[in-house]
Amino acid sequence: MSELHNTIDNLSAVLDILQHTAHPDQKPVLRLMGDHLRLLARCIDDPAVNLPHIPSATSPQNACQATAELAGMPAPAGIAQGIQEIRHVRQ
Repeated sequence: MSELHNTIDNLSAVLDILQHTAHPDQKPVLRLMGDHLRLLARCIDDPAVNLPHIPSATSPQNACQATAELAGMPAPAGIAQGIQEIRHVRQ
């Protein structure tokens, strides 16, 4: 187990402890953070679960399209039209 994985496990355990004494409005946030940390730890352990990296230089429209294509879904109509306009300008 890597040091990062141990740190993630420790942080999620601390969040679980804090959740018991937290204000009721804070509990969902703490639960969500703990769940995300556990998901991150699982993704680190299983490379097949890792999502592909989208470079930060990618425009938001292209990032949305790339994410939609990876999920096997078409991009929303407004985004798709914007992407077509961007591709036309780049050509």
